[in-house]
Amino acid sequence: MSEPTLVDAIGMLLYNLKVGDIYDINGRVASTENRARFVDIVKSYIDRNYGLREGWELEFNGDYSKIRKREL
Repeated sequence: MSEPTLVDAIGMLLYNLKVGDIYDINGRVASTENRARFVDIVKSYIDRNYGLREGWELEFNGDYSKIRKREL
């Protein structure tokens, strides 16, 4: 079995957040380059309505440093 891709790993991280949890990107993603890539990947999940069928959605704060998983 192969290792999950970065996109898959981020998807699993987002899925495993509890509703109401806030994920601080700046506290966990070290470099500016990695932070930008992480944000782009999360945006792609948001654009694909990730979580809507399960009754939750993801949202960024104003400066894209935090992600919140909220109930619909």
